[in-house]
Amino acid sequence: MRIQSIKVYQVLLPVKGGAYRMASDSVRNLDSTLVEVTTEDGLSGWGETCPIGPVYQPQHALGARAAIAE
Repeated sequence: MRIQSIKVYQVLLPVKGGAYRMASDSVRNLDSTLVEVTTEDGLSGWGETCPIGPVYQPQHALGARAAIAE
């Protein structure tokens, strides 16, 4: 079984129940990364990384996508 494709998606996940305060900002959505891996046999699997929020570690989402690209 060989990997045919790897697709990376940026998804803004809305916070359930509306915005919440974190430190000095309001958080309405979380910058998440979804990864889809598809094999030449047509099987696919998904992975996700979702940081706590843009106030805590704003570079986390960009870093995750950069690491996947690398």
